[in-house]
Amino acid sequence: MITNSTYDGLCYDTVQTARALAPSTPRLHFDEAWFAHARFHPLYAGRYGMAVGPDTFEGDGRPTVFATQSTHKLLAALSQSAMVHVKSAPRAPVDHHRFNEAFMMHGTTSAPYPVIASLDAATAMMDGPQGEWLVNEVITEAIRFRQTVVRTGRRIADAGDRLPWFFGVWQPDTVTDPADGTERLPPARAAGRVAAAMVTVTPPGIPVLMPGGALGATGGPVLRYLGALEAFDRAFPGLHSEAHGVTVDPDTGDYLIECVREGVQVT
Repeated sequence: MITNSTYDGLCYDTVQTARALAPSTPRLHFDEAWFAHARFHPLYAGRYGMAVGPDTFEGDGRPTVFATQSTHKLLAALSQSAMVHVKSAPRAPVDHHRFNEAFMMHGTTSAPYPVIASLDAATAMMDGPQGEWLVNEVITEAIRFRQTVVRTGRRIADAGDRLPWFFGVWQPDTVTDPADGTERLPPARAAGRVAAAMVTVTPPGIPVLMPGGALGATGGPVLRYLGALEAFDRAFPGLHSEAHGVTVDPDTGDYLIECVREGVQVT
């Protein structure tokens, strides 16, 4: 399963990803909870799960692709509404009737029909040229917002009459190669380091760290929080936290966080 896009908006070339992973798996699942809009704008061409098909991935090696989307998050559907999309491939065919039966085994027989109707409404809103227009309007507003944030920060810094601090926008100038630019460290040794991967604890499912973020001091909120989760996991085996982006050392039980190596320049 591949998260596409990530919480900080990074999305993948899904065709290239499918080609890279096809030798090792007949099926791919793209978790596109925040990416239901991608199909409707050329900016995201080739970067959503359903872009992987016989027209973009020829031959017998193409995997079957699943894409799950939380329609209520970025399209106009009621809360908790979602869709699952399937693009079957001969290598791992999916029988439509059998898939639906398996799905119904895990679903309610008393579905809230206003939610289902809202999925149809969201689909109709995005059908045709209006779908691209709506997404384009959102992209334009997002760019304007980023520009305004940057201008406001510069204006505050230039004025010099208050603390030189304001919100910033995340836009890395360089990318660290994970092959030689990062290392995994326990929280006790991670003070003052820079995170190289996203860390998200569920619940509530909100990122604690983003790539490029500072882990802070030993007694700071981030490392203190991760240390508390680590202590809980040790005290209550089997009830461990769901911490995406954290690796657990199988020998010691220590949390390990992906950090940028010291000496690697991050700008």
